[in-house]
Amino acid sequence: MKELKIFRALCLSAVFLLTASVLSAEDKLINTPFTRGVNMTSWFEPWSSSQGNLTYYDRSDIEHVKSLGADVIRLPVHFDNLSSGAPDYKINELTLQYLDKVVDWCEEMHIYLVIDNHSFNTGTYPTPKAVENHLQKVWPQIALRYSGRSSYVIYEILNEPNHIDAAVWNKIQEKALATIRSYDKKHTVVVTGADWGSIRALDTVQLYNDSNLIYTFHFYSPFVFTHQGAFWTSKEEEALSAIPFPYDKERMPPVPEKVKGTWMEEELLSKYPVNGTEMALRSELTAAADFSRKNNVPVWCGELGVYDRNSLPEDRVRWYQTTGALLRELNIPLTVWGYGGQFGLFRKNTHEVYPGDLDPAILSALGFTVPEKAGTPVPVEAIRLKIPFEIFDDFPRKRIEMNVWEDSIKRRKTLTACTENPEEGLYCIRWGNCRQYESLNFIFNNYEDLSAVYAGAAVSFKMRTTNPAQVFDVRFVNDENDGMKPWRMSYTVHTKDYAADGKWHTVTIPIASMKETGAWFQKDNKWYDGEGLFDWHNVYMLQFSAEQGTVSGDIFLDDIKITAE
Repeated sequence: MKELKIFRALCLSAVFLLTASVLSAEDKLINTPFTRGVNMTSWFEPWSSSQGNLTYYDRSDIEHVKSLGADVIRLPVHFDNLSSGAPDYKINELTLQYLDKVVDWCEEMHIYLVIDNHSFNTGTYPTPKAVENHLQKVWPQIALRYSGRSSYVIYEILNEPNHIDAAVWNKIQEKALATIRSYDKKHTVVVTGADWGSIRALDTVQLYNDSNLIYTFHFYSPFVFTHQGAFWTSKEEEALSAIPFPYDKERMPPVPEKVKGTWMEEELLSKYPVNGTEMALRSELTAAADFSRKNNVPVWCGELGVYDRNSLPEDRVRWYQTTGALLRELNIPLTVWGYGGQFGLFRKNTHEVYPGDLDPAILSALGFTVPEKAGTPVPVEAIRLKIPFEIFDDFPRKRIEMNVWEDSIKRRKTLTACTENPEEGLYCIRWGNCRQYESLNFIFNNYEDLSAVYAGAAVSFKMRTTNPAQVFDVRFVNDENDGMKPWRMSYTVHTKDYAADGKWHTVTIPIASMKETGAWFQKDNKWYDGEGLFDWHNVYMLQFSAEQGTVSGDIFLDDIKITAE
């Protein structure tokens, strides 16, 4: 009897070893060529039609990413905004030239580059027909251009398709894949499901007849935790703060007044106790792993992260630890959203200086290499603003994001890389043609400290126009963060400040002549008059705004900087 038990045990061991061997071989079949990396956001990601923030990052930043042990970069590219738009979507040549540079750098460093078509995530989502036309026009340009490059280049057909039937999307994606393959049969292509690229969308995504695909999903569960304070989602989500992870009844904050009686109240009280647990996260991510094994296809978590605005740092780290450990256990690669920014790898409210401002706890949680000086104080001289401080000269300064808030239907759009007779260099900015409150914005990388220089400094820029009636505001703006109001320090430019003769002239605005003009507090949806509380330690952006009314005709701008008065 004892011998029979031993024999049975040996048989079970053999079965176990054989099964393990099979699973191991299966795991190898479904592996992607990379393991972990980052999304490099804001770089080719303009929120309006423009040439993009092409100097936001450079080669040194990719070197820094590589030093973290990353072997992949997902590069979100707004091809809709970086092209001529519908119906032809001819991609800006300048965009392609800079994309070539990124491809060169990644190939040199042996790091995979996923060219992510990150279009259509602003404004109303287009019709299925419009989406299909976009893909059919964009991908021939990209596939033809990079078909001869190394296997480090990967194509992602479209980020987070939504407001579209799954069966309809599957056919659109199939046609896009066929178009890519007609130009490029070599490179890996990333496909996804229709429901915002979620894990549940894997249930309905088509299994395409192509052996060189990766199926991607994004992971932000539970959303009430990862997006608490997010103003772009819903007013209920924006009102959330200090939600703990994992769920802890004793640490749950009171339900905010704006949330009471809404769908979010039930979400917090009834659903989060279940969804805000490791078990719930494991169940979701296991479904992605099961999809991979069942269909013998690789899966990849293309985005994950926690917005740092209203989440507590220790809870944010716990979520990354839990999610990172589960993804490693399930053999699913990841790219965190993003390298910098409020979902990224740097500590909150820092200048994102490598390596000191990196968050060691989050790096470790996600399996990245932690540089020796990560989390250490950054020398003051490394972050202190020095005059003259160039903001725009052909392109925005590195780590300054330029965008435009303007009516989507206006006839003559702002052109941020205008070649119409720049004051110097290759490009200037064509602005103007604005309705009231539209603006041109230069967003500083996690704030600039002007407290030591503003008293003797000025905003200087070159301006060219033929309209003598142009009136607009130039202003510094604080961030709306942690309850702080976005106070404005403004100067209104009038006819007396420039000559409308079609020639370039320098406009100099002493900062001492600026006045605090109030704040629009989005959190309260309310205007506040100035209270003398503008914080020069925490300057979020420099803004050219049509605050006083419509600005008619072109205004050309160049050589924008902060200089000595």
